[in-house]
Parts: sequence; C-alpha cells; structure tokens
Amino acid sequence: MPQAVILINTGSPLQADVWYIKSFLTSFMADKQVFRLPSPLHWAFRKIVPALRARKLQPAYAAIFRHGQSPQQHYMQELERTEPADCELHAAFLYAPPKIKGVLETLQRRGIEDITLLPLYPQYSGTTTGSACNKIYACLQTLGYKPRLKLVKEYWQEPLYIAGLAQCINKLQEIWGENFKSGTLYCSYHSLPASYLKDPAELGYIEACRQTTELLHMQCPELKMRTVFQSVFGPQRWQGPFLRDALLHHDYAAGPAAVICPGFALDCLETAYEIDLDLRAQVQAGRSESFTYLPCLNAGSAQRRLIRALTQKAQPVSLKDLLLIQRGHQALGH
Repeated sequence: MPQAVILINTGSPLQADVWYIKSFLTSFMADKQVFRLPSPLHWAFRKIVPALRARKLQPAYAAIFRHGQSPQQHYMQELERTEPADCELHAAFLYAPPKIKGVLETLQRRGIEDITLLPLYPQYSGTTTGSACNKIYACLQTLGYKPRLKLVKEYWQEPLYIAGLAQCINKLQEIWGENFKSGTLYCSYHSLPASYLKDPAELGYIEACRQTTELLHMQCPELKMRTVFQSVFGPQRWQGPFLRDALLHHDYAAGPAAVICPGFALDCLETAYEIDLDLRAQVQAGRSESFTYLPCLNAGSAQRRLIRALTQKAQPVSLKDLLLIQRGHQALGH
C-alpha cells in the first residue's frame, strides 16, 4: 500500500456567496482552539457573528475568486495533482470540504496504514497546527482508525522553505533596480490576540516568526527587513507592530516597500485581498506610490520540492502525541 500524505490548510467558502461564507465561518468560529472564549460567550459568538461577517466579507471573497474557486482551493488541487512517485497527496481543510474526517474515512476504506500529516503552517501555533492535531485525534478516535502516523509540526527552519522565499525576494532586484538597497521588505505574519501570549506555545509562535525573518535576512543581508503582523479584528489587543501602520507610514520617497508573508503557504483572503487589494488601495489613496506584493509559494516548483523534503523528514507520532502537540506541550524536530 502506498504512503498517504495529507496536506492540511484552513480552507475557504466553496462559493463567494453569503450562504457559503456563513457556513464556513460557522465552522471556523466553532473552533475553541482559535476562539478562546468562555463557553456562554463562545456560544453567542458563533451563533451571531457568522451571519454579520458573511455579508461584510462577501465582496472580499468575490474579488479573489477565479473561475469559481478561491486561491486556497485552486492551489491545493494543483498540489494534489502533482504527487511524488512514492506517495499520494490528499488535500484536507479544517473548516471546508474536503474536511479531514472525510479524507481519513476514504483512506481507512482503502486500507492505508501509513499517513503523513503535513499542516501547511510554517510556524506552530495552537490556533493552526494545534487545531489540526485536535481534529485529527478526534476523527481517528471516532473512526476507530489506527494508521501509523508521521507529522510535520512546523517547518520555518527548513532550508528549502527559506530558499524558496529567498528566491521570491530576489525578484525585487529586477523590480527595483538601483533602488534595491534602499528598499524595505515587510515580513508579515498572522497576528494573535495579546491574551493568547500568556500561553508559552503562542509566545513561541511569535518568536518563530521573528526568527523566520532573521533567516531570510541572512539570505538577503543587503535588504532591510521588518517583522510585522496582520489580520486583526474585534476590540481586543493584538500582537504588533502591524503591517497596515508600517505601509501607511512608510517613506516611499526614501525607498520602495515590499511585502512577503512567510507565515502563509498559500495565498488566501488575508493575502490576496487584505494586502494585495484592500491595503494597496489604502496606501495609494492620495499618493502615487505603492508597494510590491510577493506571492506565497502556492503550487510552484519550490513548494513541491519543499513538500517532498518535508514528507521525508516527518516524525512518527502516536495519538497521545497529537493531544500533547495540540496543547503545545511537545515539540517535534524534522
């Protein structure tokens, strides 16, 4: 039997339609790993907020859908179709079809005994990889399925990952020409609420983001780089500094600006819309300058090489390990 590799990501609505967006948000906001609220407040939150947010987000999703698909759906399907010879790739989403349980059911019916779990989140957080481990544990328990498991917990230190991003950054030399050394690259990562940073695992996520930027700077030392954060909403305090503030206050006369998102494997609403469309429009309002957005690795050759390498380096895990990792108590190397 071949080895199965499950590529895991957040997912997105199946259509850029209010009903589908509400359905996606309802599933997403039900995740207590992501939305850490007291039970009564969480119940009200996931009952009320999805409908309100769905109408607000519908134009944003409509702006990034191409040929009836979101970027995540498109790139995951592309990756699934380019599987290595010694294993088969399966796409799975946390909050949208194809969901993890359905993929595991299919593999169980086929008698697959070896599964590598590859959450496409370079830096570990309980809100991403931790949530994926929690869902996988629950699904395997429900199905009574006991395959041999391997896991890639995080991969921000993987040389092929850094090399792939550095290759993207080097394109700025062509774009900016003689202005290259006066430019600034903003390395933007998904922020976390400040209250989550009481958890040592989430503090580790913030530090991993900063270290990712440092590794990239070692590859491109002549370029100024800054670590910033994005994707905040609601009244609570979030980890900064924020990408929006950095770009709106950047001195474009002194040198150009660019954005790369080393915490995102695939372009999605947070990159394709929040940065490349909405934030770009805010920056351009009242001025002639703008910034360069460098896309994620998506389904390019660098991403495919990376997936092959990570699959080879994945570490064996037990069901108990998945629970420990979900709670941020155990770190795995590659």
